[in-house]
Amino acid sequence: PLYLAEDLAGMRRLDRALADTAAAHAALDALHAQLLHRRNAAMVEGMLPQLREGRAFVAMGALHLHGDDGLPARLQRLGWTVARVAPGARAAG
Repeated sequence: PLYLAEDLAGMRRLDRALADTAAAHAALDALHAQLLHRRNAAMVEGMLPQLREGRAFVAMGALHLHGDDGLPARLQRLGWTVARVAPGARAAG
């Protein structure tokens, strides 16, 4: 339900709630640092050449969208305009 409701903050809260010990929280934070934060930085760097060429469309998994470290926020800080494409929307062609 959280995914279908596009509740990214709720997914993160659930993720944290499932890790019920300090050690699990530390391991989860380390995993997120590797899988999300560092990967988001690398993904943005990889996107930039295509974005600079223009007419780029970028899709990513839901957890890469959330928060100040998410891909949309990172791109906006670099001056890019980020627009959400509604579920079920089709590109004009």
